[in-house]
Amino acid sequence: MRPIYIIIIFLSILSSCDTESSFPIPEDNYFVKFYGNEGEQEGVDFILNTDGSVVMVGNSKTVNDQQLIYAVKVDAQGAVLWQHYYGTSLPGDKTAKDIELHSDGRIMVVGEFVNGTNDSDIYLFSLNADGVLQDSVTVGLVDNNGVKTDEHANSLTIISDGFIVAGSTTLENFFISTVRNAMHLRFDNSLNEIPQTGTVTWGPRNYGENYDDVAVKVLELTPGANSFYVFGYSNQPYQQYTGDFNYWYYSLSGDGVPSDGPFYAGKTSEDELLKAVEISPVQSGPGYILSGTATRTTGETQSYLVKLAPSTLSFTTTDIRIETNPTDMGNNVSGSISTKNLLSQEFMLLTNDNTVSNVDMNLALTKLTRNSLTKAWQVPLIFGGESDDFAGSVSELPDGRILVVGTMTVGGLSGQKKMVLMKLNAEGKLTK
Repeated sequence: MRPIYIIIIFLSILSSCDTESSFPIPEDNYFVKFYGNEGEQEGVDFILNTDGSVVMVGNSKTVNDQQLIYAVKVDAQGAVLWQHYYGTSLPGDKTAKDIELHSDGRIMVVGEFVNGTNDSDIYLFSLNADGVLQDSVTVGLVDNNGVKTDEHANSLTIISDGFIVAGSTTLENFFISTVRNAMHLRFDNSLNEIPQTGTVTWGPRNYGENYDDVAVKVLELTPGANSFYVFGYSNQPYQQYTGDFNYWYYSLSGDGVPSDGPFYAGKTSEDELLKAVEISPVQSGPGYILSGTATRTTGETQSYLVKLAPSTLSFTTTDIRIETNPTDMGNNVSGSISTKNLLSQEFMLLTNDNTVSNVDMNLALTKLTRNSLTKAWQVPLIFGGESDDFAGSVSELPDGRILVVGTMTVGGLSGQKKMVLMKLNAEGKLTK
């Protein structure tokens, strides 16, 4: 069966100065809306507030200007409540990677900025409900020779007493030359980084050997228990793994020292790159759902999902490859599970997709069953405009509707990229 294509054609949307625009449909409960001023804006991630409002984060760049982190808050109908730009005092391009809502009401954002050649640093900051910058911290590491290293963020995790940023660094581990090491930076609630020395310590900021190791997400096993799982991917040769990329995870004790693992999942004939980690809902069985991509030696890419039961410390519970005719879904994967709608037994998977030759990159949305991760929709829904469009994040609302944030190019092949928010019904349509 072929994918269902929803090609959104934009006519007369953009002028020389771009403002919020929308694709008109019958009612505000279902819509496609665009955000950003002059220049290009990308949609990366979002949080959903209890009143139905949404805070989206992404990036904004004007002609001959540095890229800034861009955040916009909209109400349940998609109308703008506020929008702000962040990182104006920092050098180089700034790139948003993750947004999280703290239980105390703070909006937490992590990203990175270019501080020099082969030198990106971490940028972590907090906002109040009006998007006003409250506090921020930057972290750049230095090797034993005093040379600045290259740090990249993948995610932010709120833990019981602060925050952990997961990503990668070129900082050497145990004096071993490496491409990248997995990185996990820990901060207290006031955004002070917890160092390796002192009264309260956090072990080495990096972990890995003489290979390419990346941390994608750190999760606290039990709030207050002070022990963690780190999920990511690595090309370390280990047992039957011969040096291609595979999913991996390992444990950290309360002081940040690796305590168990690493454990691997994947095939030796392809590269598996992890993109997202979700906690499996209770009704689906405890554990974690890992989603990303698997690329064959022939160059084809498909979505690759694993359900991990933590009690067994193994990747053998569920191992699924989601492949959709006529070719594969993949490239960039973002999945999100609704924990509010306990009646839902489904998992939303959002990817980039270019399944048809001579058609540009589009957003692909599909629904999977939670228990088995099999396809609830036999073919994905494809959303796209007149040029490349990119997936950001997806979530299910308590009433079953679906929110999607990403990037769409509007105004033709020479148009501009805009942050897009789509509110769809439970079947991914723009109708009741």
